[in-house]
Amino acid sequence: MRKRLTAALAVATLVLVPSAIAFASYTWTDVDGSTGNWYSMAVSDGGLVAYSSQHRLAGPTVGQGRIWKTADGGVSWSEIMTSPTYANWPHVATSGSGNVVAGIGFALGSSYTTIQISSDAGTTWSPATAAGNLQWTGVALSQNGSIVYATSKNTTGTDGSVKKSIDGGTTWTNVTPEFGGFLLNGGSWTGVATSSDGSRV
Repeated sequence: MRKRLTAALAVATLVLVPSAIAFASYTWTDVDGSTGNWYSMAVSDGGLVAYSSQHRLAGPTVGQGRIWKTADGGVSWSEIMTSPTYANWPHVATSGSGNVVAGIGFALGSSYTTIQISSDAGTTWSPATAAGNLQWTGVALSQNGSIVYATSKNTTGTDGSVKKSIDGGTTWTNVTPEFGGFLLNGGSWTGVATSSDGSRV
């Protein structure tokens, strides 16, 4: 939320006083040369640690979803999650330090996704089974990684929902969002973001 707000303020300033702002030119470089579809990226507060999720479409590893990590600001990358069970990782999130990581894995042959959480910078992973197997669409972490929010879309017989965990994904409760004094129930939620302390979502 802080980063998005900062970006919004920068844009507003640009509109008001365009002659007073100049943007530097940046060059983008392919640093790993891998193929496949890239879906999501999460970056630590300092910018050195980042995670990116991928779905490989062709080749000998067809059907294997991957999560990649860099600890040097994108200079080099390594695979930290290559699972034959999950063909697709549509979303990934990280804590401020980069030590806690959450990903949404789309299982082969299933219409449901699972939330996977790592508390050791991607070395080991555990499913957040208490959250249930739904069509999860987004996940967000507080700065210390203890508070987790996740959103799902509605499926046959099941409404979409927003869920919250205050213990790193062990237990979950439903969140009923309110907008303009009206409670929002059901429907489909396509993503989620939270403040650094997890108090706002």
